[in-house]
Amino acid sequence: MIARVTHLHLHNAPLTTPIHSYKDGGQWYSINTTILTQHLRWAATALGNTVRIMPSNISICSLRSSGAMALLCADVDTDKSDY
Repeated sequence: MIARVTHLHLHNAPLTTPIHSYKDGGQWYSINTTILTQHLRWAATALGNTVRIMPSNISICSLRSSGAMALLCADVDTDKSDY
């Protein structure tokens, strides 16, 4: 989080700039679920049949459910919250 805030500060972001923003060509943009899903689908398309996943079946929500399943399969304590 410190690195992200430092990055925004170094790029003269206004204090109200959301943490999920980036600057391109002098203008600030926010990263959203649509953009993330689009990039994941582009990556799957670029990999072609090697991943055996149809780009249309990918969404950012896939990451949340896949991450939760990975934690469950790794037997991570659901009550543990050491962040």
